[in-house]
Amino acid sequence: MRISLFVWEIIFLVMASLGVLSFIILKVCRFTKNRYYHNFEENELIDSKKKVNSKNDVYFTDNLTSRYIDKYVICKTSTDLFLVCNFCKNYKKIKFFVIQYNKKKKVIGIKLITELSTKLTSRVVALNKHTKYVNIVVGKVDDVEINQDVIRPLTRKSISFNCLFVFLLTLSLTYSVNFLFAYLFSGNFLLPYLNGFVNLIVILSILAFSILTSLFSFIGLKKKNKQLIEGGVQEYEFF
Repeated sequence: MRISLFVWEIIFLVMASLGVLSFIILKVCRFTKNRYYHNFEENELIDSKKKVNSKNDVYFTDNLTSRYIDKYVICKTSTDLFLVCNFCKNYKKIKFFVIQYNKKKKVIGIKLITELSTKLTSRVVALNKHTKYVNIVVGKVDDVEINQDVIRPLTRKSISFNCLFVFLLTLSLTYSVNFLFAYLFSGNFLLPYLNGFVNLIVILSILAFSILTSLFSFIGLKKKNKQLIEGGVQEYEFF
């Protein structure tokens, strides 16, 4: 059955609109945005030193954290902002969360740091340039769970909706690009191409690609949810 050009144009407009709608929903709903449990606690500033090209502020940690990390320093230079923690002793393995707040004390990012065979000081941890305050929450020390609920895992519903709209966005975008390319460059061969076997193969390939993209998104989010990192830094989205 041959489909008229008018119908193909309607299909294109529907797919393009679907793509725009999917993009807006993904941006507004932020299905992959993480949540956290801990409220802000202001740490005591014990020392502040200004150098030629930097400023170092040293803070005590609070409550349970102080048993494992007693203090930390935030170093600010003209181009960078970073943190170094002081451990109470050497650990075989320690996981801790660095919760970053802006000047309004709103969370702008969290990093899960994992260190193995530590010294008395941690590695340098790069901070978001808008960070004004920091809270440190110890997650696990030498296989002993200290704080289990720091980051809320993404819900199954959020992951499913995210994958659905990633699929729709990929499908509509790639289909629209394919149609526009044919519309602009096929000339008199446009309608034969659209109704032909080659376009059918292209559409099936677009469908397969969209399914794979959504599947990779699903696998990535499930892996992120497990929070399994052996050494290194894991970042969570809060914007």
